[in-house]
Amino acid sequence: MNTRRLLIVHHTHWDREWYRSFADFRFRLLRATEHVVSLLEDNSLEGFLFDGQTSVIEDVDAVAGESLKRSLHTLIREGRIEVGPWYIMPDEFLVSGEAILRNLEIGMAQSRELGSSPEILYLPDTFGHISQLPAIARMFGLKSILLARGVNRDVSDLLWTGADGSEIHTHALPLWSGYYQDFLHADDFTVQTDRFISQCSEYSSGAPVLLPAGSDHSMPPADWKERALHLHDHLSGHNPPWEMKETGLSQALEELRTFHTRGNTPSGTQYPGKLAGELRDNGKAYILSGVLSSRVDLKRANVDTQDALSYQLEPLGYFASDNMLYSEHRNLLWKTLIQNHAHDSIGGCSIDEVHRENHVRFQQVRSGALRHMHDITRRLAGRTPGVFNNMLVLWNQLPYSRETPVRSDVFVPENEDQGSFSLWDGDTPLDLQIISREKTEGFFSEFEYPVNWYPGWKYTVEFLPRLRGMECRQFRIVPCSPERDSAHTLPEVVAEAPPEAPPEAPPENSRGSAVPVMENQHLRVEIGMDGRVDLVNTATRLSIPNALALVWEHDDGDTYTSSPRETGSRWGSLVSIEPVIRNRFSSRCSIRFRGFDDSEVEMKLSLNDNEQLLRVGVEIRNRSRDTRIRLVSGRAGSSRTSFSDTPFDVVKREHRHIRPHSHIPQREAYPNEWPSSSFISAGDVSICHNGFHGYDLLDDGRVAVNLLRAVGMLSKAELPERGGGAGPHIETPEAQLEQGVSGEIGIFPGVWDSPVLTALKFRISPLFDQGVAPAAAPEPLEINNQQIILSALYRMGNELCFLRIWNSSDSPQQFNPGLPPGSRLKRFKGNPLTTVTTAGEGPDAGMLDPAEADPGEPDAGAQAAGEVNLPVTIGPREIAAFLLISKETAE
Repeated sequence: MNTRRLLIVHHTHWDREWYRSFADFRFRLLRATEHVVSLLEDNSLEGFLFDGQTSVIEDVDAVAGESLKRSLHTLIREGRIEVGPWYIMPDEFLVSGEAILRNLEIGMAQSRELGSSPEILYLPDTFGHISQLPAIARMFGLKSILLARGVNRDVSDLLWTGADGSEIHTHALPLWSGYYQDFLHADDFTVQTDRFISQCSEYSSGAPVLLPAGSDHSMPPADWKERALHLHDHLSGHNPPWEMKETGLSQALEELRTFHTRGNTPSGTQYPGKLAGELRDNGKAYILSGVLSSRVDLKRANVDTQDALSYQLEPLGYFASDNMLYSEHRNLLWKTLIQNHAHDSIGGCSIDEVHRENHVRFQQVRSGALRHMHDITRRLAGRTPGVFNNMLVLWNQLPYSRETPVRSDVFVPENEDQGSFSLWDGDTPLDLQIISREKTEGFFSEFEYPVNWYPGWKYTVEFLPRLRGMECRQFRIVPCSPERDSAHTLPEVVAEAPPEAPPEAPPENSRGSAVPVMENQHLRVEIGMDGRVDLVNTATRLSIPNALALVWEHDDGDTYTSSPRETGSRWGSLVSIEPVIRNRFSSRCSIRFRGFDDSEVEMKLSLNDNEQLLRVGVEIRNRSRDTRIRLVSGRAGSSRTSFSDTPFDVVKREHRHIRPHSHIPQREAYPNEWPSSSFISAGDVSICHNGFHGYDLLDDGRVAVNLLRAVGMLSKAELPERGGGAGPHIETPEAQLEQGVSGEIGIFPGVWDSPVLTALKFRISPLFDQGVAPAAAPEPLEINNQQIILSALYRMGNELCFLRIWNSSDSPQQFNPGLPPGSRLKRFKGNPLTTVTTAGEGPDAGMLDPAEADPGEPDAGAQAAGEVNLPVTIGPREIAAFLLISKETAE
C-alpha cells in the first residue's frame, strides 16, 4: 500500500523551426522518427508522445519512405505513438482566438484520421496561458491540460477555472526545467531519477509522479531497454519502493485525475489546488514577455492575415453561392497561416532564415485570400472586363451597423470619362469627395477573357453610407464634368505647416501657437507648432495633453526579453508638420519625429466623421540598433491598473515596477511588457491597434505602447531582467528591423463602451467592387448588442451558415440577431469540427440531441443543443456557436 508510482512518458518537444530552419529540422525529424519507430517496433520502448502536434507527422510523411510511413501510422493506430490535439503548438497571446480554435480543429481532425483520440491539451513550453483555455479544452472534449510556464504553485494537480467559469483538471509541471528532463541519457541516470522524484514528490500530494522524459529535438536513448530494467530494479529497492510504469500522456493524466477525484463527480472538490483566469506568473519559469514586441513586422503581418481570413474572405461568403466558396482553398489558407503560429515563430525569437520564410507564408495566405475575395466580389458585382462597369457595389461583411466614411476606388474608362462622376443610390445622389484622379492603363486578366488593357482613370473617393450588418448596397456611377458636379472639389487646405521645425522640446513644454484643429462629433484634436497633439473628448471635456509622445530607448535585450538601459532615452524631436487637409468627411495631417541615429517616425493623423477615435498611421524608418520606440499617451496620475484583451477575454491588470539590479539565476524579473490583442485602456485613455501587442504603464500611470523593438541576438547569456539564457546565442541582424515597420493605432480620451468591437471596426473596412449586373443580395444579418463579438461567420453550402460569437463583458448578455425572414438558428454545445460539411448532408447532419450527451464529461466536440428561441442569453465571457439555416432549408 505504501508503493508509489513513477509514470514515465517518453516524448520530444519538436519546434518545427527555431534556431534552425524548417527544412533543416525536418531532415533531423526524419532521422529521429526512424530511431523512435525502431525502438517501438522491437519493444525497447512502450510508447511515445510526438509533442501534441500533428504537423510533426505531416512533415515526416512528406519526406519518409513508404515503409517508415506504414510503420509510423500503424504505431499511431495502435496507440503507442500519441499525437495531437494541436496542429501547431501556438503562442496563445499573439494569435487570435479564432486561430487557436482552427488550429485545434485541424489537429483534432488529423488525429482522428490517423487513428488517435487526444484527451490532453498539451502546452509544455508556451509563454504563459490565456484565461479561456479551460473553455477551449472542454469545447473539444478534452479532459485535462498539461502546462509548465505561468504557474507558480506548491502542488502539481489543480482545478483551473477559466474566464467563463469552465473548469478542468490541470497538471502543472512543477520544476523550473518543466518538460525538459533529459537525464535518462546520463551515466548517472538512476541518481538523477532519485533527485527528480525527491523534488517532485513535494508537489504531488501523494499522487503518482509524472516524468516527462525528453527534451528539445531529442529521442530516447538507444539502449533504453537495458536502462529501463536497471532503473526498475533500482526503484524497487527503495524503502518504500517505487513502481516504474512507462505510459502514454493520456493514460498518465487520467491516472492523476482519477487519483484526485477518487471516483467522485468532476466537480474537482478533491484537487489539492486551484487556478483561475490568465496564467502569467513567472516566479518559477520564464514567460519571456519580450516576444510580444520582437520583430513587430511579423505581428503586423499576422494580424492583417488573420483579419483577411476571419473578417473579410469568410464572411464575404454570406453573400455568395455555393460555387464561389471553394472551402478546400480557404482551409489551406488557414493551415498555411497557422504554420506561422508556433511560439518561436510568431514570437519572433528564431533565426533570420525562419522569419524570412514566415513572411513568405503570410504573403502566400494574403495573396490567396485576396484573389479569392476578388473572385467572389467580381462575380457578385457582375464585373465584366473591357466595358464600363457602372455600378459600385459595397459589402459590409461585419454583422454590425456602421456609418463612417468609406474610401473606395472607382475606374472610369477613357471613352466614358468626363473629368468627374456622381454616385446615385436609386434616384438620390450621394454626397461624396473625390480625393484623387490618376491615369491608369486598365490592365485586366481573368481566365474567361484574353489578357488585355482598357485605359481609363482611377478615382479615389470618400463617401458616408449607412450600412446595416451583413448588408450589400449598390450605387450607380454617372460620369459628368467637374463644373456640373460639386463633388469634384479638391480637399481643403485648412492651414499651412510652420515654415521650419522649432528646436527639440520635451513633452512637458507649452504647446506654442496652434495649427487649426481637427474635429468630429466625438473628438477635438489640437496640434501645436512644436508637434504636440492634444486630444479633447467633446462630450466629457476630458483632455489628454501631448497624447502622441514618442520616446526612443536603448534596449540591451534579446528577442525574448526587453532590457532597456536606465539612462540613454530621448523624446522624439520634431522634423516637420504637414498642413491639415479637410475633406467632406474627414481631416488629415502628418507629423514627423526624429530619434536615435536619424531614425524617423511619421504619424499620419486621420479623424473621420462619426468615429470615436483618432487614427494614427505609424511609419517607422529605423536606422538605430538595439533600440525600443514607444508611443506614450494618457494623463499622469496614480493609476496602476489597465485593461487589455486576449483571445476571448478582457483582462484587468495590476501593474507594479520592480527595477532589476542583479542577475538572479534561473529567475525572471517582474514583466515590463503586457499582452494586448487589439486594445488597451488605462486611466483616461483608450488605444486600439493592429499588431502592436506589447505595452506597459510608466511610473506616472501613462500607457507606453511598444511600436518597435530592434535587437540583434536570439538570446543572450543573461540580462538584469533574466538570470540565464532563453535559447542559443545566435546573432539575428534582421531582428534590428532596419527596414522599418508600419501600422496603425486608434486613440481616444475616455473609455469606449465596447472596446473590442471598436477595435474590430477600426481594423475592418467594407469591401467594394464594380460591375454591370450585381447579383441579388441576401437579407442583412445584424448583431445589435455591442458586447457580443464576432469570431467567425462562414457559409457551409448554400443553405447553412456557421456563426461563432463571444460575450466580451463580465455579465450575461442577450443575443437577438436580426435574422433573415424565415430562417432559424441552432446552437452548438461544443465545436462543430467537420460534422456539417456540405448542404447535401442536411442541416441536422452530425448533430446530437442533448439527451445523448454524458452530463459527467466535457462537451463532446460534435454535440449540438438544437434549435433555439430568441433571444439567447450568453454568459459572461462565454464562447457560443450557432448554425444559421436559410428560409429554403427551414421550409
